[in-house]
Formats: sequence, C-alpha cells, structure tokens
Amino acid sequence: MLDKFKIGHADNDNTGVTVILSEGGATGGVHVMGGAPATRETDLLKSGNTVQKINA
Repeated sequence: MLDKFKIGHADNDNTGVTVILSEGGATGGVHVMGGAPATRETDLLKSGNTVQKINA
C-alpha cells in the first residue's frame, strides 16, 4: 500500500518536516502534541473537520 505514496523527510538541529504525497489525493489528518507547538492552520486537518480530498 505504501507504494502509492511518495514520502520524504528533512531536518536540522532545531526543526524538521515530513512530506507525504499521494498521486490520487488522500484524506488528511494531524495529531499535535505539546504545550505550545506553534502550529499554523492544523485545525483544518483534525478528524472532526475532514473533507473527502485535499490538494496541498
């Protein structure tokens, strides 16, 4: 099943990012932990706010 996705990751001493690309679209999701994670618009990806497909 993972062969349908392209996955990449980059990081340095202070931060990191993981990207998952789906050629046919996918339902997005997020799990945020910590007291002050400094997120931006991640509420759009919470399970209660799902949409059928995202293009990011």
